[in-house]
Amino acid sequence: MIENVSVPEEVERALDKRTQMGVIGNLSAYTQYQTAEAIEKMAENPNAGGNGMGMIAGIGMGNIMGGAMQGAGQQPQPQAPQAGPPPLPTQSQWYAAINDQQAGPFTAQQVQAMVQQGQITRESLVWKQGMAEWTQAGQVPDLANLFGATPPPLPPKK
Repeated sequence: MIENVSVPEEVERALDKRTQMGVIGNLSAYTQYQTAEAIEKMAENPNAGGNGMGMIAGIGMGNIMGGAMQGAGQQPQPQAPQAGPPPLPTQSQWYAAINDQQAGPFTAQQVQAMVQQGQITRESLVWKQGMAEWTQAGQVPDLANLFGATPPPLPPKK
């Protein structure tokens, strides 16, 4: 049974850095992380930094190198997931001819309620963006199921 594996201190530091890189996800973010760490350490010891110009130049060079290394044959890293849910899909805006007047826009739920109330019938003309022309509601696939399985009127008697 092995309880412990000891490696040289340099290897431990390299493994720690590699683990940090893996957690962060991409080289650019890792470079930014390292820069922030270096700035924090310099702030703790003001005598170590000399003038700030060297530090600023180093940060700029680190960003340039990080960008170059990221593009040098490496596969792009997946982006971190966005905070929050994705945007809601946009709802269709319907228009209807009611009492020979254009009315709307209406949401699909409003159209359904209007069908139930008898304000929109199978024969009512409706339109939404993407439709070439006004069409009877009963002929529009998105709305046809709102009318149920009601059969059409009987043809006139001869």
